[in-house]
Amino acid sequence: MTHSVALKEITHIESIGHCRVVHTANGSFDERQQSLSSLQERLGALAPGQFISPCRGYIVNQSAIRTITAQDIQLCSEAKIPIRRGEFRKIRDAYFQWVFQSEGEV
Repeated sequence: MTHSVALKEITHIESIGHCRVVHTANGSFDERQQSLSSLQERLGALAPGQFISPCRGYIVNQSAIRTITAQDIQLCSEAKIPIRRGEFRKIRDAYFQWVFQSEGEV
């Protein structure tokens, strides 16, 4: 089955076994055709800087972020995504850069 979804609707993608689960504002669906790294590349080409990978097995849409702590990212959907140890500053800086860049485009 093929799913078409707007990038702004994707909150995050997680890899569970051999399946990628795409979480959206309206639910979730499985993506079995592509690896997480190929999804990251495609998303990066379509929306540079909007999607980040805070730890292995996850891609996060920065527009869905509510808060960032040293341990995790909390999304507006209440999901918590772990952050790799020692990556907090990098993730925080990428988020601030994306937010300020996005505000300049409005």
